[in-house]
Amino acid sequence: MGIIDSLSAGYRFVGRRLYLLAIPVLLDLLLWLAPRFSIAPLLDGVATFYADTMTAAGEQAGAQMTTNLGDIPQMAQMTAATIRLFGEIFNLLTALVSSTIMHVPSLVAAWALPTATGNALEFGNGWAALGIWLGLAVVGLFVGVLFIELLSASLPLGVSAKPVGVDDLLRATVRHWGRVLRFVLVIALVLMLLLIPYSLVMGLLLLILPTLAYGIAALSFGMIFVLFIYLYFVTTAIVVDDLGVRDAVRASMTLVRNNMLRVIGFVVLINVISIGIGLLLNNLAAIQPVGTFAAILLNAYIGTGLAMALLVFYRSRLIVAAAGQPINLEP
Repeated sequence: MGIIDSLSAGYRFVGRRLYLLAIPVLLDLLLWLAPRFSIAPLLDGVATFYADTMTAAGEQAGAQMTTNLGDIPQMAQMTAATIRLFGEIFNLLTALVSSTIMHVPSLVAAWALPTATGNALEFGNGWAALGIWLGLAVVGLFVGVLFIELLSASLPLGVSAKPVGVDDLLRATVRHWGRVLRFVLVIALVLMLLLIPYSLVMGLLLLILPTLAYGIAALSFGMIFVLFIYLYFVTTAIVVDDLGVRDAVRASMTLVRNNMLRVIGFVVLINVISIGIGLLLNNLAAIQPVGTFAAILLNAYIGTGLAMALLVFYRSRLIVAAAGQPINLEP
């Protein structure tokens, strides 16, 4: 099936099974109605320390060099203001939404919508905030796996056995959740090991050869994008086909390698749709409370349809590759 056929099939399935919207809607309602878990005090301290340190370093370097470094304090203040702004809008509870890994749609998390009450619980301890965020992220992965499990259970595709009853569904969710956690931990560990020497090298290059540093940074972002594309279907393969982590990585990379242009087109299209619809719904959500609730429902339907289209695209491309012929899906 092509990109448009996958989208069409995804929305046909979701349109007849509106209960699939439950998880995205409940998550958005929680983020909207619950107090915001704020790290504003923590990031305010970080911003102040950064601004003071960079200003002092700029003044000292300017006194020792003939080069004009007067812009450094101004740039440091701008960066500090950005850090403070991020602290004011960031909500630790958004870790419950696994949108990148498990494709769970969320209007409130994606667009940092204000809470209904405006209340906030502030965390000034960095370790406490990190621990809460990690704990919520683990729970968010479980919720995300459950979301994909429900989508997969209603789709007549995939090797994984369809759950019979709630017990089977929960057992499958726990099993696949463990595999997704292992995959995420491995990727996080590899990125951390690479980030330390990368940061040191980039820091030196910015001082010596800034043009080369910018070129390497652009190349690095390109490599990260390619890696992201090649691993895009790993979690889908784990749930839909009940694969282990290694087999899921192999399946995702094989699918992308054989369908590179289609995959890039699909990923770009669903992200354009998601961002475009989000912009429109963000304006609707400003009309509280009715507009916000309506925007949450619409976003859940659109996002769930895109997630279902992802499952259809993934499995149909594998079937086409194996059988050499197109398939026709009717819900």
